[in-house]
Amino acid sequence: MRKKLILSLSLITLTLLLSCAIAFYEFAKVAGDMALVAESPQQVLQIQEMYSRALLPAVVSLGITIILIVLLGFFISSYYIKPILRMQRGLDAYMAFDRSYNVTFDGNDNLHALNKSITQITIDNGHLRSRIAKRESQAQQSVQK
Repeated sequence: MRKKLILSLSLITLTLLLSCAIAFYEFAKVAGDMALVAESPQQVLQIQEMYSRALLPAVVSLGITIILIVLLGFFISSYYIKPILRMQRGLDAYMAFDRSYNVTFDGNDNLHALNKSITQITIDNGHLRSRIAKRESQAQQSVQK
């Protein structure tokens, strides 16, 4: 679901951005051509007024494109970047301070599966550490006897 939402927003944003660019190019081209053909100052004013009216949809679509880009950045940040950063901070705390790894977040996708795998690895690593510590203490006791 996350991927589809972000992909949809990306496609809509790219489409609107492309349409804005084409509209601005066409408006400038038509206005320039018409200004060359104009024979009187009244015609030049009419052309400028038509240009201004025609420019409004391009400006509106540019504004919508900017809003969609901000939304896209928000969704990418909240669905992908923040969970990865939380997993990284959890692993750093696990390795540096020997804390338990207990990072959770919503979702049922690859990031969630990765988080479950990391959790299982840290649990297994904790069991192995305790077994190693136990064997080392047994070895020390054997050496002392």
